[in-house]
Amino acid sequence: DFRVSPTHRPQLADERGTGRYFAARETDAAAVRTTGTEKREEEKFLFYRGVGDFQMPFVVRALGNREFAVKNTGKEAVPAYVLVGVKDRKVSFKVFRHLSPGAEDQVELPAETSTVEKLGDAMTDLLMEQGLYAKEARAMVKTWSKDWFGEDGTRVLYLVAEPVTNEFLPLTIDPKPDKLVRVLVGRHDVLTPEREREIDAEVKRLNGPSNAESKAADAELEKLGRYRYHAQKAAEERLKGETARRRR
Repeated sequence: DFRVSPTHRPQLADERGTGRYFAARETDAAAVRTTGTEKREEEKFLFYRGVGDFQMPFVVRALGNREFAVKNTGKEAVPAYVLVGVKDRKVSFKVFRHLSPGAEDQVELPAETSTVEKLGDAMTDLLMEQGLYAKEARAMVKTWSKDWFGEDGTRVLYLVAEPVTNEFLPLTIDPKPDKLVRVLVGRHDVLTPEREREIDAEVKRLNGPSNAESKAADAELEKLGRYRYHAQKAAEERLKGETARRRR
């Protein structure tokens, strides 16, 4: 059983210390009640996250010296995208609008730093342009800000065209709503050539003779978080290639 209650204000579970998702309640959304075989639950989350396995029509390449090539390989225009760089809690970003199907931009990440607040405001404005209400847009940014703006690295956040969202994530609602707005934000993290060289150096230290140096390198590589395994493997392959070339 599934029921939408626009006027009902249920007492929701409060676990703010354990997760980011409670920011998604900070909207004027109606409460939703689901009744299963074992219990009844009430919530008002608007955003969802899941695991998917499909190739998005959006490609990012790091060219070095803060320059990047961004290409739309799909049949729909990309409404906007944001190039973001985060290092030691310092943020740089730039907003780019409308990337036509098949088009490629060569863009540059500004050297000057900004603030997380300004970046959050810029993302909020983009989400509102796609049809979200102000509270919805702010709640979405707040929900994902730690990942989008807090993790060290270089990434592109981009708005997925609604036809692409509907193709990859089809949604059916019965009875059919008068209006349906779906806003999906894609994220591409990319290692710059400069960052790859830093990782190569850390992998060398990791496998070196000094135990202290190895521990220090391990701590630095751990800062890559979920991307450590693949970044470290790629560095090991590059180093193997260098060794092989020297032996020729």
